[in-house]
Amino acid sequence: MLSLPEQRGRERAMHSRTISVTIERGESGRYFARSSDLPGFAMTDLDRIRLISDVPIGIEELLTAQFGAVLVTALPSEADDDTLKFQATLDDEQVRAFEHH
Repeated sequence: MLSLPEQRGRERAMHSRTISVTIERGESGRYFARSSDLPGFAMTDLDRIRLISDVPIGIEELLTAQFGAVLVTALPSEADDDTLKFQATLDDEQVRAFEHH
């Protein structure tokens, strides 16, 4: 028998989706984020994002503040000075919010 937190964690895992997200620096010097996995996912003017050691400092907090808890995993091998790719795990409700955004 699973404990309640374990059961909730397993339920969330069953009802979540991991998307690949790309953060890029635009011509204006400001960052924006997009995802080909979830076309409704687009964030612009990410002034609070800082790319430090290939990790998007601030993106997890920004996404969480806007959409609820989001797990972010950096993909450092895909990073350069102007682009960063990472994965975000969203639950079904968050996916629907982006799809109807």
